[in-house]
Amino acid sequence: MKSISLNNFSAQSKYLVPATWAILLLLCLVYLGHALFYWDWIEDDAYITLRYSANVVDGQGFVFNVGEKVEGYSNFAWVLLGAVALKAGIDPSVAVRWIGIISGLLCLPLVWDLSRRFLGGRSWAALFAPAILAFIPPMARHATNGLETLFFAFQFLLALWLLKIQSGHRRNAALILVLLGLALTRPEGFIFVALLLIPLLPGKPSHWFGNSNGDSFKSNGLVVIVGFLLTWGSYFLWRWTYFGAVFPNTYYAKMTGDTGGLIDGIQYAADFFRDSFALPLLALALVPLVFWRHRPALWHLLLVFFAYMGFVVVSGGDWMILYRFFVPVLPLMAVAAAVGLGELSSRLSEISPQPNQLGLVLLVGFLAGLSVIGTANTELAVWRQIGPALDSGGYLVNSYRNLGLWLDENTPSDASVAVSDIGAIGYFSNRQIIDMFGLVDKHLARIPGKQHHKTDAKYVLSRSPDYVVLVRSEGQSNQYLRLPDTALWKQPEFQSSFNLVKEFPMPDSGEVIQVFESNN
Repeated sequence: MKSISLNNFSAQSKYLVPATWAILLLLCLVYLGHALFYWDWIEDDAYITLRYSANVVDGQGFVFNVGEKVEGYSNFAWVLLGAVALKAGIDPSVAVRWIGIISGLLCLPLVWDLSRRFLGGRSWAALFAPAILAFIPPMARHATNGLETLFFAFQFLLALWLLKIQSGHRRNAALILVLLGLALTRPEGFIFVALLLIPLLPGKPSHWFGNSNGDSFKSNGLVVIVGFLLTWGSYFLWRWTYFGAVFPNTYYAKMTGDTGGLIDGIQYAADFFRDSFALPLLALALVPLVFWRHRPALWHLLLVFFAYMGFVVVSGGDWMILYRFFVPVLPLMAVAAAVGLGELSSRLSEISPQPNQLGLVLLVGFLAGLSVIGTANTELAVWRQIGPALDSGGYLVNSYRNLGLWLDENTPSDASVAVSDIGAIGYFSNRQIIDMFGLVDKHLARIPGKQHHKTDAKYVLSRSPDYVVLVRSEGQSNQYLRLPDTALWKQPEFQSSFNLVKEFPMPDSGEVIQVFESNN
């Protein structure tokens, strides 16, 4: 049997039949339609980033509140892209969603190309990778959430592709640029840059590389490492001196909890594999490790994949529907699963006649169909929950936008507002925000506890907000689901010093937004 080694990734152009291109194009169109289905579903957190972008364009610097240097974002490159859109006169909420969609779309040909090069000429199995990305819900949903999720995933995949496929000085420069973008898009990007660069370390054999010029590329590995460290190090020194902290404020707000956060992360991972029907894909991804003798490049891919899974668990997961935190490694899992499928087919061909191979293909197709049906059922359940609110304009972000615009029109320009969900309210109100969740507040972020469980009502009141926004359960006059809201409501000082002046219904969640004004 021909060895499936990574020593000789070749173009394999003779296998690129028109049918292959047609299927790949069809899968890209499926993904595009799938992603556009979620177009109206932008998340509140996206507007946190865009408020930073707006302040950059206005000359106020990287701040959420004018005069307060707090790094309340975790996506520096995304802030810059939002600022570029604003400077160009483009609605940034539209621009960032299109960047997300295009980033996800570009992942499909990349995973196909990586998979076919791992598999040599078995291009039919390589098509399994883009098929996974076209149908799996998190890839489509989070393309339009307004955040950097798919942009980060694309750079992650592109860096791996450049590392394994290409060589030469120009490719070194491209790799440095992509790795820098990866590290600037997410804080944890630096960790995974380090993991991606393992093959460039001294002592690693050339077959870590997926091209015929592995030795040549490796000889310039130090150039890539030094080039990245110099550019990223300059950025790190700037942000450290600018914000006065080694880590972003979001790290302290989200990652300084207790063991409860770890339990949440484990549950988050288990729910992901259940709802996304990803366990069969993971099983396929591990198949090559059973057969291959020389497989350092695949080990490298899986090392990065499982390291990222560990990061997701340790971070406690995420609150957004359809598992945003797992999106960056879905392309890696798709490649590994496609390679596993091809390797399984190859091994079976040695012990079974051709008709049985066709049976395997049909069986895999049947199981893939069941997975698509399962994921479609997951999406249907989600859409039954969210769809009516999006169609009626009553989704949480829409309600917060309406409140922000009301504050902008009906309150003094120098008014301050205390609120837990700060995104759309902060962006559209243009008012000074006291963040009760602590993403843009250094004191609250450093209180021990899990994300969204940190409260200090006395501190919030000590900042003398002019307005307070609380969200209560509909039909329950004194029941507030957000812990900072509950803590503030129970303060006698709040009861005596603030009057209810406005309410905004949020029918999708069965909640009501209440606006209180200080009577002092």
